[in-house]
Amino acid sequence: MAGVFSQEARLIWHMLGVCKNSSPVANGTNGVASANSESDDLALKEVRARFDILEALLTNQSLPANPLHHISYPSDLPVPKRAELDFWGELGNFVIHADNDSPAQNPVDFALATMRTVLHAQETRDALYSIAIARRLGNRIGGFPNSIPPEQNPETDLGKLNVAMSFISYECRNGSQQVTARICDMAMLSWTVSRSAR
Repeated sequence: MAGVFSQEARLIWHMLGVCKNSSPVANGTNGVASANSESDDLALKEVRARFDILEALLTNQSLPANPLHHISYPSDLPVPKRAELDFWGELGNFVIHADNDSPAQNPVDFALATMRTVLHAQETRDALYSIAIARRLGNRIGGFPNSIPPEQNPETDLGKLNVAMSFISYECRNGSQQVTARICDMAMLSWTVSRSAR
């Protein structure tokens, strides 16, 4: 099954990365731009920015700037879309500052706290938030990822890390969305690879 999951992960990553390919300027039938080209362009910019954020999250890299900050949205967005944008915007802020350990007004902790308020029981958001928690706290706790001690109190850093890792592990095998499950696999692999490279 590990081989099957690995092949699925490679295929899914390739499919997600298709958004980075240059797009045609016409609809391909008569050389005339689509009537929805403005909204299509916004959606393409958004998905490309999200892919950059996801890639930085999974590869333990930092971005120099949040790519979502360069996108302008209409002011009358519905509440669910606004929550979605808030989540991804803060995930983008997280990957900018992920390695910042300054104790005072830390932008990483602010990003994580804000992300938590807009999870709204969305499985993909829960998984990405858990990956961010593991990235943040795993750097502080010895033995991560394979030999961290158990912790009963979910409010401590160790407890939060255990909860996040348990959720990610569960999603890998029992998640309802195959893409999310393989992203969780990628995250778990990235922890091991990043530690062995040190």
